[in-house]
Amino acid sequence: MKVTLIPLGKRLVFPDGHVEEGYEVKMSNTKIEQVARAIAEANNTPTALDAYSLARAAIAAMREPTEAMLMESSCNAVETERLVRDWQAMIDAALEEK
Repeated sequence: MKVTLIPLGKRLVFPDGHVEEGYEVKMSNTKIEQVARAIAEANNTPTALDAYSLARAAIAAMREPTEAMLMESSCNAVETERLVRDWQAMIDAALEEK
């Protein structure tokens, strides 16, 4: 598993719990890392590993669209099946960090 460091301002909290001040971190473009940063910022998550694990779980939970989500689509039944396949493929790509 790839472990990502989550910047909390200029303070970094590493997976082992130690903290370093004053470092700049290159921001990644993977969806998991974007969600992990949002979780860390919103909840002051203590470690990058916690935020990363929560982000993966949250994205995986989105893999199956709800009936309400599908009802918001303007697709017919055949198109809806394709929409669901495409949605799942996008979620899978996010989980594979593509």
